Amino acid sequence: MPKQGLKKIEEIIQLSKADLHIHSNYSDGAPSVEEILDYVEHYTDLDVIAITDHDTLEGSLKAQTLTKEKNYRFELIVGEEISSQQGHILGLFLKEKIEPGLSAHEVLLQIKKQGGIAIASHPFVRTKWKNPLIIIMNGV
Repeated sequence: MPKQGLKKIEEIIQLSKADLHIHSNYSDGAPSVEEILDYVEHYTDLDVIAITDHDTLEGSLKAQTLTKEKNYRFELIVGEEISSQQGHILGLFLKEKIEPGLSAHEVLLQIKKQGGIAIASHPFVRTKWKNPLIIIMNGV
């Protein structure tokens, strides 16, 4: 029997629907940042999104500005999909761009230095990881 005062897990954790891997026309996506934000606002039930263009924060920073100006109902996470020597890594909650071409280990260190979260962009795609013991992701 549970102890008195303990809450159900549903009361402790608020679950949200999220898409953390969205590309805009700032990299290889087709839609503009404005089109993405309007689509999410009017045609989805997402609570959180991240614009994670390849090797740039420009689209994500523009989305951050527009989200504040237009008071969208969803949360926006600033992010980037960084092209490391071993493959792509999503960096979320970034403040500064991380340059492409670094080792995966260095990319992870830079994400952590910014207080960000690292996620494997394509976890089921064969990559060039040589030493999995040095690669520590926050999620897949």
